[in-house]
Amino acid sequence: MNDDDRWLRELAQVANDEKLAGETRFDGRWDRLSAGDLSSEEEAALRALAKTSEDGREAYKAFRPLGPEFQARVVQKLREQIPRPSPAPVPEPVPDPPAPLPFPWPVRRISVWLGSGAAAAAAAVLLLIFVPPIPRYTPHPSGGVQAMRGAQSDQLGTLVPGSTFDLLLTPQTAVSGDVVVRCFLARGSELRPWPVPETAIQKVGGGVLRIHGTVGSEIVIPPGGWTLWAVVGRPRALPDAAALRAHLARSQTRARGWEALKIDLKTE
Repeated sequence: MNDDDRWLRELAQVANDEKLAGETRFDGRWDRLSAGDLSSEEEAALRALAKTSEDGREAYKAFRPLGPEFQARVVQKLREQIPRPSPAPVPEPVPDPPAPLPFPWPVRRISVWLGSGAAAAAAAVLLLIFVPPIPRYTPHPSGGVQAMRGAQSDQLGTLVPGSTFDLLLTPQTAVSGDVVVRCFLARGSELRPWPVPETAIQKVGGGVLRIHGTVGSEIVIPPGGWTLWAVVGRPRALPDAAALRAHLARSQTRARGWEALKIDLKTE
């Protein structure tokens, strides 16, 4: 084998290694590992990949949930950075901002993969560290006018002015801490925020939420068929319309700290 053949084989091997590394890095299971949505079988497969592949090992370190102990250490460091108030009445010069906390290895690794978007990605990762997860929710819509006499009262009929709209959002297990709901209306390619008056939203307790009101008064929806997306979760974690549209384009209705619940409705 001459030098040219050896060089071509080495070049092909490098290209193959880069391809395998790229497939490992952009495997969609890593995002679901970070959100805590992997099945036990899928997580076991990722751990096996981390044992046999350097890129798999690095990806597992980058995306595995960091846990409450890491959160507690970061919170403690942030508290140590807060300057103590001075008792002197004379204003003092504003001190220089504290040196940024060293980012953990996973954020540095993510910045290598994402290039110019690394700063935004790192900020999102650090924000989610402090967002407690929520259990899965189930929507229970009712109200409106039933098309057939004798239909079940716990089903949502056609919403007409003067009828009642009721949507109960219940978690699988009780939730501690603050939980809120943000609503969106979708039809075709359109996705718009649906502002619900605060008076129509009730926090029952344990994470249970209820939207209740009269159509045409508290509940105002343009006529036609719509898909209602009720996004329930932690206040800091809820996506806006643009972010929710991006998640839905990837068929992702749940992330750390929030879940989007789909309800089909019709108004007249």
